Amino acid sequence: MRSIIEITAVLFLMVGRISAENKKTTAPSLSDIMLALIKVESSGNPTARRFEPHLVKRYGWPKSWGYSYGLTQVVYGFHRKRCGLKSPDELYDAKINIKCGARILKDCQEKNDSLVAALGCYNGDKSGKYARKVMAHLDRISLPK
Repeated sequence: MRSIIEITAVLFLMVGRISAENKKTTAPSLSDIMLALIKVESSGNPTARRFEPHLVKRYGWPKSWGYSYGLTQVVYGFHRKRCGLKSPDELYDAKINIKCGARILKDCQEKNDSLVAALGCYNGDKSGKYARKVMAHLDRISLPK
């Protein structure tokens, strides 16, 4: 079993990038994190839409509230108030969608102590599978060429 120090070191290495030139550690930028998240969520398609029938059933929402919309796949039913949305169609606007997705991720980061946990919060995945997907894309984006 790994100690808390080993686990913390692994998470730090996953989130930080060590520069060979000056041994300086830098965290990934929000823009890099959002690019990786968008790649996983919608493959960069601003009109992506995915129906989440389990949410409509669980919460008794109208069908239009149970879709994930746009680049960051925001679920209108959960985030309409947080993002000041009046209609699900607003989430097809890339600027609004990314701003809303970044706000959701920021809220998740404030509730969690690591990027991995914040990504799990964003997607509702506690297994770590989603975070690993995003981190894999983040590695491709953030590492020097």
